[in-house]
Amino acid sequence: MSKENIFEKAENGFHNVNRNIFGVWLPEKLYPIIKISDKTQRKIEEIQEYLGKNESSNILWYGNHNSRAEPFLVGYMVGKIDPNKKRHVVTAIGADYLDYKKLPKNCLSVIEYQIVRCCGLETLPVIQTDKDGKPINGHTLAEASEYFAKFTNRLIELVDNDQPTAVILFPEGTRSEDGKLQKAKPSIVRIAETLSRNTQTICIPIGTIFDEGYERDSMNIGREVEMTVGDPYIMEKGVLVHKTRIATLWMQNLANVLLPNMQGYYEEMPQVRV
Repeated sequence: MSKENIFEKAENGFHNVNRNIFGVWLPEKLYPIIKISDKTQRKIEEIQEYLGKNESSNILWYGNHNSRAEPFLVGYMVGKIDPNKKRHVVTAIGADYLDYKKLPKNCLSVIEYQIVRCCGLETLPVIQTDKDGKPINGHTLAEASEYFAKFTNRLIELVDNDQPTAVILFPEGTRSEDGKLQKAKPSIVRIAETLSRNTQTICIPIGTIFDEGYERDSMNIGREVEMTVGDPYIMEKGVLVHKTRIATLWMQNLANVLLPNMQGYYEEMPQVRV
């Protein structure tokens, strides 16, 4: 085994240990009331049974994004649902969150990043975009493409080394301004296709529903929150799909487990069939 593979396995082990210790324990301390309905629990058990029989499958977890808490809470649900603790969990994080030159203005973002890392998630920087797909904070499309290429190349490294991998994404591109679901970026499907190079990928929607009064620019620690799980979609190995159509289907599966006033772009859209 090469030194690079030894280092990567050690790094994966670090992430997995932290995920097991902090990924479930810490969120339950910071959010004392995490509600999971009987319907959601049954869905979780169905997914657990499927994942238990398909341990080499990769997973794409995706959710709505209304505040700074969702990456943390979706990571919590990953720890609760996935019976295979050997999957390496990766999530995208805004590149500006990692800009320590902007401290102390950027302090909350840096703290959020460190909390997510402590929960055992590997964080890969990306350029965030607005609802129209334009890069925010003065970044260019060329920069966004460069960061996205680095993100997918890291996933290729993992899956080509036969490392079972899970990715957490928020396909709206950035936090919603009004709490309503925005149109997804088709790149979510490109990432699923990357994960499916050598094995199938299970794409699972997770909804986060805070009580009234949550704050967009906050972790909302201590607030009551309900977590929901929607219908999964199985992308088979090596299959290329119609990206816009599949992205719409996935987002409808997510919208279906959110409150009606949160469904936004997908509220009255005819259900996509495939």
